[in-house]
Amino acid sequence: MHFSISTSIKPILLFIYLLIIFFNLVPTAKYHKVPFYVAAPTTSIDLSLANGSAIVIEERPPDELTLIKGMRIAAPGICCWNPAFDVTPAELITGGIITEKGVFKPAELAKKIHEK
Repeated sequence: MHFSISTSIKPILLFIYLLIIFFNLVPTAKYHKVPFYVAAPTTSIDLSLANGSAIVIEERPPDELTLIKGMRIAAPGICCWNPAFDVTPAELITGGIITEKGVFKPAELAKKIHEK
């Protein structure tokens, strides 16, 4: 059996406000040399942090995943971790970070935002 990857691969764009975890997609994009971009307003970027490990991830109620219109859809006793967002490691953002001030590589983001 033979698999091939299309030569017309499009860049992947993650909007920071989508509230969906895409982390499994990001390493795959890097491995296949598909540019990965994050779209984020500058108001959501904390330039006082050296990296994303200090970001506190908001946890949403598990009921958002285990109930639909008040009816339980998960087996009794099932617990869920429901993060509101995730943090993409900068080394995996191969395309850039798209902001209202331009598109920047993670390493140049702080300097470029202050220049504009």
